[in-house]
Formats: sequence, C-alpha cells, structure tokens
Amino acid sequence: MKKTMFLIVFIITSSLLLGHSVSQIHQWNHRHKGFPVVQSRDSNRSWLPSQWTYESFDTSWYFEEKMIHSYNSIYPTQVDSTIDYLTNEWGEWYAHGIFRISYDPTFQYMTEFLIEWIGEADTGARILFTYDNQHRLVSEIGQDNTFAGYVDSFRNYWEYSNGTEFTYYYWSYDSNPAFNKDIYTFDSDGRILEDIGQTSADSLNWINDTKKVYSYNPNDTSTGSTLVDYFATTYTKEWYNNMYFMPSIYDEVLDSIWNGSDWVLSGKQVNTYNNQNQMIQTHWLSWNSVLNVWDYNDRDEYTYDNNGNLSTDVYSYCDSDTTNWQFSDRYTYSWMQGTQNEDVTVPASKEIQLHIYPNPFSKELNISNQSKSNQMVKYQIFNLKGQLVSTFDTTPNTSMIWNGKDKDGSNVSSGIYFLKMEQGKNNLTSRFLKIK
Repeated sequence: MKKTMFLIVFIITSSLLLGHSVSQIHQWNHRHKGFPVVQSRDSNRSWLPSQWTYESFDTSWYFEEKMIHSYNSIYPTQVDSTIDYLTNEWGEWYAHGIFRISYDPTFQYMTEFLIEWIGEADTGARILFTYDNQHRLVSEIGQDNTFAGYVDSFRNYWEYSNGTEFTYYYWSYDSNPAFNKDIYTFDSDGRILEDIGQTSADSLNWINDTKKVYSYNPNDTSTGSTLVDYFATTYTKEWYNNMYFMPSIYDEVLDSIWNGSDWVLSGKQVNTYNNQNQMIQTHWLSWNSVLNVWDYNDRDEYTYDNNGNLSTDVYSYCDSDTTNWQFSDRYTYSWMQGTQNEDVTVPASKEIQLHIYPNPFSKELNISNQSKSNQMVKYQIFNLKGQLVSTFDTTPNTSMIWNGKDKDGSNVSSGIYFLKMEQGKNNLTSRFLKIK
C-alpha cells in the first residue's frame, strides 16, 4: 500500500477525499494514495482539466473510478460541479456522487465544496473555506451532514506572522492525539526549509512528533508569496482535481521521527525532473537502521502530453531493491482547451449571458439568458461527437426548461453535452452533464 509522504504535512487532510462522509474520507485515502506533488508551474493556463480516471492493477489494469468536471458558463475557468463515477461488478460506470463548488463574489476563491451522494442513505458532507482581507486562506473546515445538522469532522487553520510566514494547526475527530500543528523554518525567499510537526492532547502542551527537511532544485524560483497564493487559489481545488500543482521545485524531503529525546531518521522522498522542470519520477525510501542503507518502497512515474499537461501517474511498489517493481495504481488525466477570452474574473461576454442549472441534471435542465439586445436567441445542444441533439428559439431575457429529449422526442442518454447560445454575432457555449 502506498505510503503518503507529502511536501507539506497539512496536505494530508485535503487529500482525504470522497468517502461516504468527510469523517470516512480517511478510509478513501488508503486506496487513493494521497496524490503526489506534481510541479507544473509553467503549465498552459488555457488548458483546463476535464476529467481523471483511476485504475488499479491485479493481473491487468481495471477501471474503478472517474471524475468529470463541468465549468461555469459565466466564469468558464472555474468548475461548477464534478460527478464521481464508480464501476460495479460488471465493470459498468454508475454515478456515485455530485460535488458542487461555490465561490466568493469575485469568483476567484472557493468558499464551499459540497458533497452529495447518489442513491445512498448517507446525506453527504461539505468543506468550508475562509480568507482574510489579503485573500489568504485562513481556515478549512470539514463537516458531516447528519440528522442533527452539520457537525465538524476536521478543522485546519493557517496563522500568518511575518510577511508570508505561517504556522499550521489541524484537528480531526478521529486523530489521536486530536490536536496537531506544524512549525516551519523559512529561508530568505519565504520557502519552507524545515517542518516540525507537533501533537497535543489538549492544544496547550505540545510534544515533537515528525520533522521534514526540504532541499530545493537550483531551477526553483518560488517564494513565500507563491506558496501563500497557491493555498488560496489552487490547494482548495485539489478536492476534485486530485493532482498537486505545487509552486516549488524540490529535489528531496528528508523525514525524521521524535523518539522522546532525539530525531531519528525514517525516510525520504526523492524527485527527478525533465528539462521543462516537470517532475517525471518520485521515489519514496525508508531508512534501514540495521544495515544503514536506504530501502526503496514506492515509486510514481509521471508523463505529460504535448501541451505540457499531466497525462498519467503510475504508482508502483517494491519489497526493498529496485529490480522488482509491481504496478499498483494508475491515474489518467484529460484536458480541454479554453478560449482566449476565458478569465476567472471577467465574464466571457458582456453582451449576453447564459445560465443553466442544475448541472448535472437528471430530468429537466433550466436554461436562462440575459442580453442587451432584442434579437431572438437560438439554442443548440450537441453531444460529445458534435452531433446536433436539439435546437430551439426563444426571446432574450427569458427562462425555459429542456426536458432532456432530442429532436425526435426520445430521451437522451447520460453523458456530457454542450449548449450553444447564439444571438446575432454573439455566442456562448456551456458544458453540462446528463445523469440517470
């Protein structure tokens, strides 16, 4: 089973995603190996993640899970919702959960990640994010939706001090001890050099637990501001993206544990990069104190497409040497290209606006438009193959309901569709998902 060794300890909580509640997310993480840190600072902003798939390996690869993203029609670089699919015993996909995302009024910062399960008694969960007046992430609170209302499952806090420096606190209902914090040492650029993890039973008396020491690649140009901005704008999205686009290029992380009187070497993470400063391999090793050697445990290998986007992450493990690696997990990422006018803070068109909800939908899709013109509005719905499914006209500044039927009156199948709105020379396209 994959050992989760992260760039920064607090990533652990947010990578604990998608169990049947936030409290059961811990169980989910044992299968989803705590996704590796992938440096992609130079990735093309015009490419947006559209879905990822997860496969596990026995004698061959077989699909287990996938997530498909839907983007906001007004702020088209921001995800509105994500559908989580699992496979049944016959290898067929079925929708397992819907995850809806809310943002602040500027549409730059995520404020809520709402988890809703399909066809299950569990009522879901949510994660709430808050920011200070400098738009720095200050809290991340996970809550289970119970019959008595929302109940906290974990709480994470960032306490900022000098410049971009901070201390990180986290609490979880099932942690023992329940209270934890990370105290960092920073270099002159604001990068983390050392991370001392401490635990407490009462949040007053703290004892040492873990230590991480970071070594950076000579090509790294990140700063403390880069890291703080990452928390606010990218870290929160890993609840559905499942890939860590960290802003730093580091070669090694050295791990130690506290034995009550001294630090004892325990493991390390070693990263390899290509000429584009993209991480192509990560090795996790443990220290063999008997033989005084490093034992190889786990390995991730990353590939990228022609546009520099992460394509696959293949995880393997071995007993001790480097000659007998065994496949375990594989993640495959798909991307779609955004348009040049897509910007997180500026709507795609000032002349017309298109709104659809709910997305995803099951039986009826509400469609509304806003326009400064009196010209008629034309809607066209296309499937993924580009085939015209349905078309209809309406007047500007009105709402209507599409019943999920094609132009022949038959119910359309589950899947991804595109709604194109045209009015004169202006047009908008929105992506949505039909589920059963």
